[in-house]
Amino acid sequence: MRPGSAVLVDLELRYKLTDWAQFALGANNLLDEKPNKLADNSPLRFIVGDPSGEFGNIKFPLRGLAYGLNGGFYYARFEFNF
Repeated sequence: MRPGSAVLVDLELRYKLTDWAQFALGANNLLDEKPNKLADNSPLRFIVGDPSGEFGNIKFPLRGLAYGLNGGFYYARFEFNF
């Protein structure tokens, strides 16, 4: 299985409050891209050695992921320089 392609956008906006303090709002993976899940019956989801032989333990490809599984990360930050 070959993973699909995606465009990842990171963004940070900063405002300088004083010479020694800044405020920032930002996002990593702004568009909340997530990798394609494996099909429910994909043999790649099977865990070798699992006595129950159940599918469903692995939901994403184990190789070839250039970004995280959790989607977007958003933050606010105060920065102080002494």
